[in-house]
Amino acid sequence: MDTANQEHLRRSFGAASLSPPAASPALHTKPMFRRRFSTTLLLLGACVCLLFLAASQSRLDLDVPSYHGYRKSKEVTDEKLHVHKERPQEEHHEHVEHKEESKEEIKEESKEESKEESKEESKEESKEESKEESKDKSKEESEPVAVEPEKKPEQSPEQAEEEKKKADELKVQEDRKKTEEDKKEEEKRLREEEKNGRIDRLAEDEEQFKKTEAKLKAAEEKAKAMKEELEEARKRKEERRKKAQEQKSEKLQGIFHKLEGEEIGSIVNKPLTYTDEEKVDGHVQPYGPKIALLSASNGKTDNEMAMLELVLPNRQEYCNYHGYICAFVDLNTVDTGSDHVVWAKMGAIQRVFDEHPEVEWVWWMDTDIFLMNPEIELGEHLLSDRALVERLTYARPIRKPDATFDGEVYPSKDNPPKPENLNLLLTQDFFGINAGSFFIKRSPWTDMLLDLWYDPVHVEKNYIFKEQEALNNLIRGHKSILSHTGIYPQRLFNSYTGEPNDVWTYKEGDLALHLAGCNHNNDCEKHLTGYFPQRVRVPEKYRESGLRVDFGKKKEGN
Repeated sequence: MDTANQEHLRRSFGAASLSPPAASPALHTKPMFRRRFSTTLLLLGACVCLLFLAASQSRLDLDVPSYHGYRKSKEVTDEKLHVHKERPQEEHHEHVEHKEESKEEIKEESKEESKEESKEESKEESKEESKEESKDKSKEESEPVAVEPEKKPEQSPEQAEEEKKKADELKVQEDRKKTEEDKKEEEKRLREEEKNGRIDRLAEDEEQFKKTEAKLKAAEEKAKAMKEELEEARKRKEERRKKAQEQKSEKLQGIFHKLEGEEIGSIVNKPLTYTDEEKVDGHVQPYGPKIALLSASNGKTDNEMAMLELVLPNRQEYCNYHGYICAFVDLNTVDTGSDHVVWAKMGAIQRVFDEHPEVEWVWWMDTDIFLMNPEIELGEHLLSDRALVERLTYARPIRKPDATFDGEVYPSKDNPPKPENLNLLLTQDFFGINAGSFFIKRSPWTDMLLDLWYDPVHVEKNYIFKEQEALNNLIRGHKSILSHTGIYPQRLFNSYTGEPNDVWTYKEGDLALHLAGCNHNNDCEKHLTGYFPQRVRVPEKYRESGLRVDFGKKKEGN
């Protein structure tokens, strides 16, 4: 056999078939048969395998439409697990393209799913982070900020010893305090035990219980008698106090009337005289427009309107004669809210000071006052420095609004006030200070007084004499007010009607007549009939007649 045939047989049947033939024909025939049989079996096995593989592939191709979703999920799983299978080269071209498209779809879907999952995860992470931040923040807010203690400077041995000594003293004090507290607690406990012991003994001993009960009853009867005696003693004590007060008041009343009688002779009936050097242009100062006569009303009654028709010309004539300013204030235009109209008095005085800057003194006059002697000049009569001091009622007791005396006395002549300190000039009657006729000077003290006088505390007290009683209490209760107040004999500028021997009764030649209370009693006409014709008239050229007032809207409650 040539070389080319041998190579062909080797490739076809393997290296074993190329062995050299045996020398004997019989031995050569049997091995040949075996080799051919083996080759046939191998070929048959190979065919069976090929047939099995072809059948499997055809079945898978037929199942693709029905199990597409399964294959997709399987391929996704294989892709995640990195499992790669080799596909037979004999697959059809269409199947390969379909597989590639499905792979792309699966990849896109897996990408979208992974994106959504990553978004959800990021959201969950951000929520967790925000929760953690809020927890940390609240924890930081709740926990106190640690402040590093300041480093103390190094101490000298003396300072250290001193601090140690202080600490020891403090400890001793604390121990002593604790010991005292323990002692008190122990005493309390012992008292409680003793009390409980007595109660137990009383509960067990019937005879002792009855004796104690009898003692208690006797003690109660004794206490009742003592209570009655104490109440009776209290009544007698009050009666004695009142009696002592009455005796004191009567004594002061006697002093009051005695001084009042003396003052009539030494002050009222003894006019002051001045030298020409004490006058300016023939008049004692203040004079002319430095003085204002203030009339005020709200025109609330016909009786008062009738009085105004008489008093306004009377006062205007006096002002014309001496150059004084006659001012009238409609009290309806002074704001007092819902308070009684008498509390508008302070606002009216302040208005005159504001509208007439040249005025030094204002003479407040109720609408039931007449000027009886126009020849009297106010400067020489009362307002000069000499008159302010010399005509005061020194050491005169000050009467309370209830007509009694409680001990307040005007300063004595040994300690006279300075004339420049006197800002309020008043008189007393049987109800104490009278606020129907008084003089008040422009000053910071006056501003303060007007403010204090119209204090809501006084208004709310609802005094019987209202603003007059409030002023009385201020003068008697405050030395700083009394020291700026001058109290003068009543007949100097506030004479009343009355019995001939009464110290306040008008006498011919007195400056003014006050028909006190006639507007309230509606009996002004009765007094006018007897007194008004007695007034002295000014010269004809200074006279006035027919003065009238136009009132604004009346306020309710005034």
